[in-house]
Amino acid sequence: MSRAAIIVVVAMGLASQYAPGVMEQVVENRQEWGQLPAILPRVDGYIAVVDCDALGEVWLLRPAGGLVWERFLVVDCAGPQLRPDGLTGGQWMERNGIIAEVGYPTAERWGTVGRGVMVERGKMRNGQMIDDQMVTPYAR
Repeated sequence: MSRAAIIVVVAMGLASQYAPGVMEQVVENRQEWGQLPAILPRVDGYIAVVDCDALGEVWLLRPAGGLVWERFLVVDCAGPQLRPDGLTGGQWMERNGIIAEVGYPTAERWGTVGRGVMVERGKMRNGQMIDDQMVTPYAR
């Protein structure tokens, strides 16, 4: 049984990208460390975000103005380490308007390799039902 859903845009910002293979290595590491489940939910890709409390959540993203929402598992987050410019990863992301970093396969699919793309983050209105499965963050 399929259900219709109303998706509301709750944020807009840039999506940058990870280098080839990096996001997949992050997933393996976080599974090994027990921060992600061994069996991952069915998603269209993986993302990194500023807030580490979002690890394991499924976010809806699409290129701004796009018609199709895609499901992304949050597998990485900005750490507290300082970059050479004196900013933390989260500060750098926020300063540059980046709400997510996508894996290389997503950048290839979207045709945005080597450049950022404006994206919209959506949330379900009246619940979190997507493809007949409840979307819930992984309990850490």
